[in-house]
Amino acid sequence: MKGHVIKMEKGLGVQIPDEYAKYLNLHQGSLVDIKLDKAKDLLIISHLSESEDIVKRYMPSAETMA
Repeated sequence: MKGHVIKMEKGLGVQIPDEYAKYLNLHQGSLVDIKLDKAKDLLIISHLSESEDIVKRYMPSAETMA
């Protein structure tokens, strides 16, 4: 599926087709993880649950304290 990149207030955005959003249970305000795979020129967007977001956000701090 092709799409267009659009200008947003603080960056760029793309529209996620409804069928993809429904499959991943995404909605406005959903938490996502965005990764760049430079070797493959891929932008990877994954749906995060609230608990996954908390772990990803605080794990680096916890590791430095250990």
